[in-house]
Amino acid sequence: MITKEIVIENKQGLGMRAAVCLARLTGRFDASAKIRQGGNEFNAKSILGIMSARIRFGDTVRFECAGGDEYDLMKAIVDAAARGFE
Repeated sequence: MITKEIVIENKQGLGMRAAVCLARLTGRFDASAKIRQGGNEFNAKSILGIMSARIRFGDTVRFECAGGDEYDLMKAIVDAAARGFE
């Protein structure tokens, strides 16, 4: 398992549009993807899971990826975050 903390720089946080983008992205990989924030864990492959996290602009969240292609998945998440999950 690998982890990385990311500051959300998308002005709308991880709202509906960003949640759809992230869920579609993570769904392309076999590895699991979790978001941890404030002691809670959310499934980063689920739009509802991402939306229920209520992640806002400026929040720092920890992404956790585990599985055979975890490094590729984490790179894709980091790249998407840098583009504002568009």
